[in-house]
Amino acid sequence: MCFDTTEPVELIMMSTKLYSSMNAVSKRVTVTAAHFGFANGETMAFGDGGNDVAMLRAAGAGVAMGNACDEALAAADYVTASVDDDGIRRALEHFGVI
Repeated sequence: MCFDTTEPVELIMMSTKLYSSMNAVSKRVTVTAAHFGFANGETMAFGDGGNDVAMLRAAGAGVAMGNACDEALAAADYVTASVDDDGIRRALEHFGVI
């Protein structure tokens, strides 16, 4: 994983429902990151469902929510608490973003 917490992190919030293959999702993450001037390794994605697996794998840091399905948990680099338990905030703190 190329994620370095000393570099800026761009949070890419996107739905993989629009993309049907891993290659399309991976390309979308890369293109979006480049558009904002970030390397792919500087991206972070949050997900909890099977439709998020490709996005979690494509991001520099894939974060599964604590309530995620088994496929998303397996694809993630890090597992945080559920949404209801401030999982996004906890992950951002874990990675030193906030």
